[in-house]
Amino acid sequence: MGLKEFGLNESDFPNGYSIIQKNNGETTFELTDGTIYTFTDVNLLFVNEPESNRLYTTTKKDEFLKHLGEYNLNDVPLSKQTLPYFIEVKDGKVISITEKFKYTI
Repeated sequence: MGLKEFGLNESDFPNGYSIIQKNNGETTFELTDGTIYTFTDVNLLFVNEPESNRLYTTTKKDEFLKHLGEYNLNDVPLSKQTLPYFIEVKDGKVISITEKFKYTI
């Protein structure tokens, strides 16, 4: 298929490429005890150094969920949030979830 068939032109791809996902449905993967969660601890729940970059890494799902609860006061599900999360999957299991603010990408 060409760009015209999708109603697109070269200006729609400033990076020179795009990924077109034909199946827009949700995909579910399993979290494990070894899943690594990395996020910016904006509320200093786990990081004790306010002047640092506040990046925090843990394998404790409850800490990640606490961060999401503090960060997301309106209980917006992860799938509806606009802050990018990079999810690494291997054999159907989530290896890592990394939250990245625009200024940290």
